[in-house]
Amino acid sequence: MDVLTRFFDFGGEHLLDLFKSACGLRDPILYLFIEEEEPWHELLIKYLLPVLEWRLSLYPEDTTPAFEIHGEQSIEVERESSGKLPEVALLNVFPMIPDTRDYEPFMRQYEKFQNLYPFVFRCRPRYPSFVKVAGEDVAGFVSHIKLALGVPSLRFEMIALDALRYSFKEIERQAFGLQTQVARQLPPPGFRAGQESQEHLSAKLLAYHSLHQLFADKDILIERRLFPDDPSFTGNSAQDNLELEEAFGSSNPPADAERQDQFDDFRIADLLVEGEVWVDIETMRDLAEGDQDPFAALQRKVLSKLGWISSCKEYWLVLPNAIVAFFPEVVREVVANLKEGFSRAGTQTSVRVFCSDYALGRLHEVNLVATEKGAPGASR
Repeated sequence: MDVLTRFFDFGGEHLLDLFKSACGLRDPILYLFIEEEEPWHELLIKYLLPVLEWRLSLYPEDTTPAFEIHGEQSIEVERESSGKLPEVALLNVFPMIPDTRDYEPFMRQYEKFQNLYPFVFRCRPRYPSFVKVAGEDVAGFVSHIKLALGVPSLRFEMIALDALRYSFKEIERQAFGLQTQVARQLPPPGFRAGQESQEHLSAKLLAYHSLHQLFADKDILIERRLFPDDPSFTGNSAQDNLELEEAFGSSNPPADAERQDQFDDFRIADLLVEGEVWVDIETMRDLAEGDQDPFAALQRKVLSKLGWISSCKEYWLVLPNAIVAFFPEVVREVVANLKEGFSRAGTQTSVRVFCSDYALGRLHEVNLVATEKGAPGASR
């Protein structure tokens, strides 16, 4: 989370790392006390909102709000009157202007919360004013936010005054328009419109465009169901694959018990060029059912398909832009583990990570080499 590093002081790297880690897990309720002279908490919440909404998607039946801005004594008063805490959000923010009459009660509340809850943080903006932000930090912020909002190649003119908030708003506006254009495109035959989220369909369409630059249309297979007897698992012919698709892809599974096991044991490639590229589109919104760590669940999901993926030269993992931008260290760790798993299995398949670029209308490859201040690099 490069913005956190650039613009906020959490009182030490270990506390910042703990905050980042908690944001990437399924359950923690976070309490953040922020001392500010200008409304930096508004920028912070806007920046974290995609992550909070993603975490809420891991609880489809839950009604917990993404965030709540609390007055300096709102929870304390409620606690004293009812004996319990009011409804809380995933992120509970307590903003306070230093050197005011309410600052001392603010600090007492922070200290009390520290003794009660495990994920209580206090931070200060590194800049007292938005207009005093250094030019290099604005440029880094712009690059980071473009990646997070799905338009890493977008170009636009910045203004000098309050460039930070203006850039955020303008990138957000243009990104929405470009995402809408992609969503309204007519997909190629085989796309299951209406059965997947718009996020998944749009990413798959961009992946299709990217593959189309390298391979012929007829070679790009969409949502191919692959069984243990498929050529992508055993090296059989394409004709064998079509026969198996007819045999096992029907709604009526075979009656033979052994063939029934084979019918039940299959994987689906979102996009596939046999022997060349396996593409998985992963929104990470349904991974962590019963699992605290969505990234560990993602890792296990990919490795469960290793027998099929290993027949291809490349494995493309397409992740949400917000995940790539906010959790570069975790994504690097997951990819390193996947590569290790592939290596142990004796496969030579290379692993590449992509996210969306709605400005170019195709995928954006992420360079996972660590760069300054923890931001992910990018390559084309």
